[in-house]
Amino acid sequence: MLGVSKRDCTLSFIFVGIDSRLRNDEYTPWQMPALFKDWSFGGKGDDYLDYVYQDLVPHMKSSFRISREPQKLALGGVSLGGLISLYAMYKSEHIFDNFILISASVWFKDFISYMETTRLDRGFNVYMYVGEQEGVTRLMYRSEWCQVANVPLIY
Repeated sequence: MLGVSKRDCTLSFIFVGIDSRLRNDEYTPWQMPALFKDWSFGGKGDDYLDYVYQDLVPHMKSSFRISREPQKLALGGVSLGGLISLYAMYKSEHIFDNFILISASVWFKDFISYMETTRLDRGFNVYMYVGEQEGVTRLMYRSEWCQVANVPLIY
């Protein structure tokens, strides 16, 4: 049990998963040519985030007893889901202060440049995971873009 008592684990949470058959379109911030045949990127990330901010989160808040405080809400995803979650950090909506980025697709065309030229308007808590199969090079690359974007790292 690693020294955690039962009473320390009293916080409840609701996890909402969004299934997208159009993830290459909805989870990308702008268009990008296909990497493989019939696998282009539509760049509809702003529309997706508008849905999350204007429809999904208000519905969750009205239907369930969840916090209204951004400090207690998180947005996250894997691969392109991690990319769109990272992109959301740079948007002006103050809905989430916590982000979970699992193998975020920071290789996406011009995304590092976007991070270098776009200012974050506040501090965030970020959990970033890079799988061991991705290799040390990718981990170092992600560490470098965090430093470029002034995202503090805790190891």
